[in-house]
Amino acid sequence: MKQSEFLEKTRKAYLDARECSYLPKSNSNVLSRGTSHSISSITEDLFGCYCAEKLTKPNRIKILIDPPISFKGTELKNKSGKRSLLLRPRHCFYER
Repeated sequence: MKQSEFLEKTRKAYLDARECSYLPKSNSNVLSRGTSHSISSITEDLFGCYCAEKLTKPNRIKILIDPPISFKGTELKNKSGKRSLLLRPRHCFYER
């Protein structure tokens, strides 16, 4: 996939996100979304695809998309204290 194709597909996902997922069989002109659907997962998958296609020798390389971070084998537990802590980071913050 070329960079321009990646950008075109990302733009299309944003445009498609503005549309209703389900339209009624009648009176569809009275229905419209006030906000767009989230496309973060679609964009993550698309970027993973883009990266995978750029690999020339994918020997033992694994691209993980939105992986959870598990703390198995440590003392870190979830709120109930019964299972290992599992984090799904969404944002990185940089402070100066």
